[in-house]
Amino acid sequence: MSAKSPMRISKRYKLGVSQFELDFVDIDTSKDLPLFVDPHFLGQRTDRWSVDASASVQSFFQRFLTLLRAGNKAEARRLFSPLGEPNETCLGLSRGAPRGSGIGEELADDMFDGLAQSKAMKTGVLTDLEDARVFVRGIDKDRVSDMTTVLIRGQLLQYTIEQCQLWSVPVTADVPSGDVWDSATGTWTSYLIPRLVIGKRPILLVPKGIVSFSKQYTAQKFHQQFVLTYLKHEHLRLDTVLVQRRKRRDGSIRKWVTKKSIVERESPGDKDYLAGFTERHVEVFADFKARAAQEEDSLPDEVFTRTKLEDVVAHLERALANVPAGNDSAATYHRLVTGILELCFSPGADCAALGNADSRRPETRRYYFRQCGSPRLLSSATRCA
Repeated sequence: MSAKSPMRISKRYKLGVSQFELDFVDIDTSKDLPLFVDPHFLGQRTDRWSVDASASVQSFFQRFLTLLRAGNKAEARRLFSPLGEPNETCLGLSRGAPRGSGIGEELADDMFDGLAQSKAMKTGVLTDLEDARVFVRGIDKDRVSDMTTVLIRGQLLQYTIEQCQLWSVPVTADVPSGDVWDSATGTWTSYLIPRLVIGKRPILLVPKGIVSFSKQYTAQKFHQQFVLTYLKHEHLRLDTVLVQRRKRRDGSIRKWVTKKSIVERESPGDKDYLAGFTERHVEVFADFKARAAQEEDSLPDEVFTRTKLEDVVAHLERALANVPAGNDSAATYHRLVTGILELCFSPGADCAALGNADSRRPETRRYYFRQCGSPRLLSSATRCA
């Protein structure tokens, strides 16, 4: 399939469904989609699959940190080496034919050296994989996403098989799994497994609920909204030379400190500075992590497609009403109900027509179907649930 002929998974395999009805990101395998697997966001999710995937990331990174801090650099490098280029998800920043973010052997070595030599590693403030994005030069959302993808490859392999079975998408038997992190043994493994293969290239499907634009957990946000805000209050409290004054008409004195003056005088915001600041003020970084967790949420389906929710609901209602009775139509009926259940209960879909702040909650989504005049969709989903 050439780059000039884009084709999403749903179209390639004639699934006849929209992104609203699919649990996975409906990728076009001819190009990368600029979405990311953020380990901090993944760690906030409470579904069983996400908890297991997050545990894999934590297991690896704690093992990696233990080796480095024990001075076993050679073993740590060996452990890190499989974090190569994940070409299988078609997510990330690459352009043209998907190649991941370019974490080949050379880049993996560069990242290892960056982590091992970083101030954050030496001071102990680096505790989670996502922290590398804040404290380690040369590592940002694309690199962290790629590393996370490799670390949860085992979960993604199984998820892809299950989705292919659900939608009757053909898989190829006995395909190499690639490197898979085994949390139980603390080692890398590989094996032969049925895989989705497109154009001789193995593909991993990714749950749409775990991807994001990765805008919350950033060095820039930590610096601008937390570090500089803290330092502003400190300068005002200590009445330093950075405090500016102006007399009001009523005779009172207004005092303020600009963030620009703090940046110029003491807080440039580079990653080594942020690591040093965090070593001295752990509580500020803890506040940043807590705020990021509160602000992160699954993306609405509208991000992935131009299709409108109202049109999908109307289509499903018509399609469901037109399914003939009898065993011959069972497969069609089951596929429709599968899409309806995804639409009803996926945390990422956004019932914007309700204008409700809680529109991603399952009970609100059921209410939406009732208000849209589609009780048949809900009752069918309930019977099959």
